[in-house]
Amino acid sequence: MGYPKGLIRYTTENVLKHKYQDTNILSHVLRPRVFVYIGILLTVVSVFLVTFAIRVPLRVEVIRDRATLSRTIEDGRMENLYTLQILNMESKPHHYTISAMGADNIEVVVDDKYLSAGAQETIRAPLRLRVDPANLKGPSTPIMFRVQSVEDPKLVRDKKSSFLRR
Repeated sequence: MGYPKGLIRYTTENVLKHKYQDTNILSHVLRPRVFVYIGILLTVVSVFLVTFAIRVPLRVEVIRDRATLSRTIEDGRMENLYTLQILNMESKPHHYTISAMGADNIEVVVDDKYLSAGAQETIRAPLRLRVDPANLKGPSTPIMFRVQSVEDPKLVRDKKSSFLRR
């Protein structure tokens, strides 16, 4: 067609204005700033992938019963009322067991032995903790609730709360 050589090519506007030569384009593109941006992007992507990989698809919230802080039952033990809100974030149902730690001989009283939560479902489980007052460390004893899946024992979540005595 008789057009000049190099009319159609991959280049930049600065090269066309003769600010750079074609041979210096690569050294201009591979500046330290570009490597800093690549490093920041790789760090953000890595943090996202690690966070996603170690995520526990179970959320537990402990709600204390504010109406009855503490009461004494027939056998002399103290009792506190709680509601556990359990969110199953997986796409399959799970059955959960609930236990508590923080005082000797602490008893968890739940209506069902296993709590069932369907896929992507939130359940509320009312429960009572009973303990001998001699095993309590003071007016407020720190306790830890543990919710664990029966099907997958690695699916476990601990939540802090406190046991109040009168």
